[in-house]
This record gives sequence, C-alpha cells and structure tokens, in this order.
Amino acid sequence: MAVWYEELYVGQGAAFLYQDIYKSIETKTYIKGVYLITLASGQNDQLDVFDSIQLASPHLAGKMMPIVGIALGKTEAYTLVRDMAADVYKYTGGLEIRKYFEKKLRLRDVE
Repeated sequence: MAVWYEELYVGQGAAFLYQDIYKSIETKTYIKGVYLITLASGQNDQLDVFDSIQLASPHLAGKMMPIVGIALGKTEAYTLVRDMAADVYKYTGGLEIRKYFEKKLRLRDVE
C-alpha cells in the first residue's frame, strides 16, 4: 500500500511520465527503471531508494510505504535525495530528513 506525500518530489525525467507512474504504482503494474524514494523501512535510516519493480517482491507486499519522491533512473533518484536533504537543512538547520517528512505527513493527515 502506498501513501503519497502531498508535496511529492518528482525528478525531471519522471515528470513527463508522472500520471503513468502513479497509475502503475496504484495498479501494481510497475515500470522498470522508475525509482521510488520512501521513508526508510528501518527505524535508524532516513530514506530508502529502490526500483519500483521491487514492490512486486513478497517482502514488500502489503507494507505501507510513504512515497516522498519518484525518479526516472538511479541517478535522478539520488539527485532528488540531495535536493531533499538541502531543503530539510534549509527549513530546519538539520538533516533529520525522516523526522521532517513524518511530521509533514502527520500534519497532512490531521488537516
């Protein structure tokens, strides 16, 4: 199950395919080469970056995945992670990326 961050980070390449990417994730017909940036599955980590095709694997089936970014290719995904870190630092003065997004996600759920 995917939870989409309201202010989703979208790479330049992924922007051209945004509707197709969104639909593929929601319908579980994943597109190889589309990378997702999610809040990390491990509590000690910040973010996970992986090819969306991995969502078909049994270890991810049924997990709630807060998606905060989508990219076309690994390089674009890591560029987005850099942009996220820069934005979080700009707004908070720190690099607690996960906490920043968790707080924003909770606020959105309340509104």
